[in-house]
Amino acid sequence: LAEKGPRKVWEIEKGRGYACPAIAEDRLVLFHRVDDAETVDCLDPETGRRHWTHADPVTYRDRYGYSDGPRAGAVIDSGRVYTFGVTARLTCLELATGKVLWQRDCAKEDGVPQYFFGSGASPLVQGDVLVCDLGGTGGKDVVGFDKVTGKVRWTAKTGWSQSYASPVPATFAGKKR
Repeated sequence: LAEKGPRKVWEIEKGRGYACPAIAEDRLVLFHRVDDAETVDCLDPETGRRHWTHADPVTYRDRYGYSDGPRAGAVIDSGRVYTFGVTARLTCLELATGKVLWQRDCAKEDGVPQYFFGSGASPLVQGDVLVCDLGGTGGKDVVGFDKVTGKVRWTAKTGWSQSYASPVPATFAGKKR
């Protein structure tokens, strides 16, 4: 049989969830749920060889019968990997090693409830701030975290609650937003 299309170079069995992979430098980062853990696998994009794995236990179950894995893709910036899990756990890992640099339980700390399908908006890096669509309580609808320390830099009340749309940069009236 004649093959059609590109030749398969490598393959990995993906866990549950809707998060897309992220690629930077010589690393491919896959955020998915394997058994009862939200798992970050860091792979060589050319060979599929695993550099490291980080896993956090999670007990989340989707109330509507859809996937119980993460919905937000990982973000890679300046040697760091940021993930925002289905239970609103925000994690910063070192890209080279997978070491946890900081972690926040936004459900507990920022009052993020379990929405229809859990949390699902990917973070956005803007300069030295990690912007997250939390949908938290007390005016924490959108939060800017220091990307190095994880500390809250600013909060914004939008009145929308959480959405599954990731924040995007834009220019309005000549100002970057």
